[in-house]
Amino acid sequence: MTMRGLLADRLRIIRLLRYGGAGPVTALVAINLVLGLLPVAFVLATARLLGLVPAAVEDGLSSAAFDSLVTAFIVAAATFAGQQILAPLASAVGVLVARRVDGHVFDLLMAATLGTRASRCWRTRTRWTTCARRSAVLRSPTSRPARHVPGRSR
Repeated sequence: MTMRGLLADRLRIIRLLRYGGAGPVTALVAINLVLGLLPVAFVLATARLLGLVPAAVEDGLSSAAFDSLVTAFIVAAATFAGQQILAPLASAVGVLVARRVDGHVFDLLMAATLGTRASRCWRTRTRWTTCARRSAVLRSPTSRPARHVPGRSR
């Protein structure tokens, strides 16, 4: 596939996101941005924490260096906890967006299927069986249209 084809596919996926709802899509983008920054913040906070250990050990428990060590530990722990809390939230919001996009695509499929010209295909048993098999594929969890929505794990 060419780069132009890949770009066109991505643009089609992005256009489908509007059917996920403005609130959930905005929340999903924000959560994923924060989830991208938290590991970097955790590494920086942990590096600072480790850098403060020698001075805190040398000066003792009642020193300003130990207070700084505790503050650095709290920041590192908060960034770690933030990652642990936001990851399932991102997954849940991603599922919500995916289900809404799926619902829109299924509505389009039903409209096309039950339209005046398309409804003629239901007149023969062979065509009915073919359509039923193809729609069963769409109902499977691994073959949903929104499986490519950003933020969704596979």
